[in-house]
Amino acid sequence: MPLRTLLAGLAVLLLSTAAAQEIPTPGCQTGEAAAELNVAGVRAGLFNLGGLFWRGGGTLYEVPNGSGKTPLFNASLMVGGLVKGQVRFAGSTYSAWEYWPGPLTSDGTTTPATCAAYDRIWVVRTADLEAYDATGAVTPDLADWPVRVGAPFYVDADGDGRQDPTEPTNSLDPGDPGYGSRMLDLAAGERPVLFGRQTAWWIMNDVGGPHSFSARSGPEYAAPLGIEVRATAWVHGGEAEPDLFESTFYRYEVINRSATTIEAAHAGLWIDGDLGNFGDDRVGTDSTRQMVYFYNGDDTDEGQGGYGTPPPAIGVDALSGAWTGTTPNKSSGPYGEPRGALHSYNYLRGLWGDGSPIRVGGPGFDTDGPVTRWMFSGRAASQEFWSQENLDGEGAQSPPDDKRGMISSLPADLAPGERMVFDVGIVFATGLSRLDSINEMLAVSDRAQALYDTGALTAPVADPAAPASPQPLGPSIEAPAQGDAATFAWEGVPGAERYVVEVFSDADGSDLLFERSTVETTLTEEAEAFPVNRRAPLYWRVRAVRFGVESAPTALQAFAYVVPGFDRFSVVANASGPLDPPLVSSTGVFSGLAGADRQQTTEMTWNVFFQGGLRGTNAAAAYPSDFEIRFSAPPHPDDIALRHSTGERIRVPFSLWDIGVGTPDDPADDVRLVPVVHDEGGDGYEAYYDAVSWYRPTDMAPGSRGYRAWTTPTDRTLPDSSRLVLPRMSFDLASGFALSPEAGTVFRFESSAQALPVAEPEVPGTLTLELRPNPATVRATVAYRLATAGAVRLRVVDVIGREVMVLVDETQPEGEHRAGLDAASLAPGTYVLVLDADGQRVSRAITVVR
Repeated sequence: MPLRTLLAGLAVLLLSTAAAQEIPTPGCQTGEAAAELNVAGVRAGLFNLGGLFWRGGGTLYEVPNGSGKTPLFNASLMVGGLVKGQVRFAGSTYSAWEYWPGPLTSDGTTTPATCAAYDRIWVVRTADLEAYDATGAVTPDLADWPVRVGAPFYVDADGDGRQDPTEPTNSLDPGDPGYGSRMLDLAAGERPVLFGRQTAWWIMNDVGGPHSFSARSGPEYAAPLGIEVRATAWVHGGEAEPDLFESTFYRYEVINRSATTIEAAHAGLWIDGDLGNFGDDRVGTDSTRQMVYFYNGDDTDEGQGGYGTPPPAIGVDALSGAWTGTTPNKSSGPYGEPRGALHSYNYLRGLWGDGSPIRVGGPGFDTDGPVTRWMFSGRAASQEFWSQENLDGEGAQSPPDDKRGMISSLPADLAPGERMVFDVGIVFATGLSRLDSINEMLAVSDRAQALYDTGALTAPVADPAAPASPQPLGPSIEAPAQGDAATFAWEGVPGAERYVVEVFSDADGSDLLFERSTVETTLTEEAEAFPVNRRAPLYWRVRAVRFGVESAPTALQAFAYVVPGFDRFSVVANASGPLDPPLVSSTGVFSGLAGADRQQTTEMTWNVFFQGGLRGTNAAAAYPSDFEIRFSAPPHPDDIALRHSTGERIRVPFSLWDIGVGTPDDPADDVRLVPVVHDEGGDGYEAYYDAVSWYRPTDMAPGSRGYRAWTTPTDRTLPDSSRLVLPRMSFDLASGFALSPEAGTVFRFESSAQALPVAEPEVPGTLTLELRPNPATVRATVAYRLATAGAVRLRVVDVIGREVMVLVDETQPEGEHRAGLDAASLAPGTYVLVLDADGQRVSRAITVVR
């Protein structure tokens, strides 16, 4: 339809109140299928409800793949047009989805059973076809490629594994032989038509359920269009086109299955563009490239989800041509996010939501500038007018914020059975600055458009060769992980865009604890990811990913990492004396303790809580010791604690003891600790209300000497103590009533982490490497043994693989050797010793502390 006709019809659109055309909506369930594009530099979530990347919960458009960074939050297909002069629409923003799974019949209807049968997204790679041709192995999605409802296929008549110009694409429609029942015949040479390295295909319709999003414009807008949508998503991912590695592409084939022509139809993509940190973005359009794009408002994308410096730019490019590129505000109102059929259709047509024209200058409204369909179309990279870098020609900028955009297709009239194709590319690039990233992104857009115009963008692409495997550096049995986290390190592989680390609890790699992806050559995992007090080895391995192809994983590396924690609580005595056997709770959490019949001689039962876990610089010193709380009878002349707020000495009905490592019944190594009471009520200690923190005295000789130095009144300054070890322990009466557990009660807390895993005995004649001490402070000695004479290179690398120190680089005889390490010249942190000798490599993780 000509532009003048569209504009002339505006008043009619705004005033029309015709009743909604009745098209049956059978009550299909919203699609639940989900899939991913993930073989290249993007991990993109796909759904069959009209939205991409988000359907509630977390977003999934991760670039680079494995980085945890997301430049887009959400994107949604929107289709609008006129049916007998009345606006019809299908689409949504964040909810009230208006597409359902499955095809429509030739008369534009569907059933819940049909919707449910096609609640699926098929994903096939060129590697799947190569594997089938080589071995006959077939993936489920390849075997069931849904040619019966229009998924494209061809016949590889000459068997060369590619679609030649003489081998046409086939796609079935209602009424064609085999529609609804035909299966792909791989044995006869039939093959899916694949784009790039990985292709996803799904089918949707707008008839399956109510249009509640559309009806926000009024009940007269609630009827469906009667369209079927065949969707394709793909990644190019080829080694020959590295600039496209972090791009994804989408094709929407919109078919009118109704009995009425849809006039002035537009298909569009609405985008919520959260570029890392969502609150500091700007947005623009490029009318020559027919795209909308997002970039950062300053040169640092802050925050945990931010891209840092320099931030990238991302664009949504209408490869098949666009009518308009708009940038609705995130707010509601006439200039805000799409809401309802009429409001959204106006955006698809290049107007504001209320139907008023977009005008050049300022925010695009409340100005007398010329009318345009492209918002902020000046070159932002050079801060030209009219862009959000220069709103008024004088350099006024739009405040960075959470931005939106929409790109829509050229208008088309769709008679019954006719279709329109809307092809979109999402391109991503990082330059030297935020504005340079725009230029880099536009260059990627130009390359994608050039390949699209020649057909190369939709040609299949083979997988590149697999990269080499990384070289593990640590941790290991000999150099265990330490502290509040474990750091895995390996030598980088040239060209790898990310690495995948797996950690197992068994030596054959069958019991996976966790898998993580990272773009770095180290991975630090907090202690919470590991089992508590594990004395047996754990195992890890890493593999590199280059152009989406994974290397062989490294051999499993045994390592030691003991996560300290109390996993056994017992009552070993009550007022009647020792309990034999003790009353034990192995829950790992000291609440809800069972076995009240023997905990106390009265009806009381006590639960024990730790209010905050371990903290303090010497928290790890609590392990692997075991501890006891011993309750005494009044007047408690020898049981003193310090009040937390004032340091005042107060009497308490208990004493705290470090009872050693694995020797709970040997009092010879017991050390009395210093209690600090958090007197919540200001009235002295009450077990039910007040928490107790534990300090170690500096003098840790067995007995009470260090404790008495703290608690005996004196005019001098209190002695030093180690940091807080076990903070805010308190008690809770599970039954009965008392102010404290009865005298004679002993609560014991045990850690099963009584010994670190030890290395297997060294085999004589093998290459060995050891650092003493480890951790190191100022000086340390590296001890190593050579099985044969030869060239030796001993070096220190940091956790990202950079060489920071060479200790030995010469020929040496076989036998024992020593080398000095100047730890004082290294910043505190984790490093790796790497020894190359005897045609072997041995590495050990080391820690430098101050």
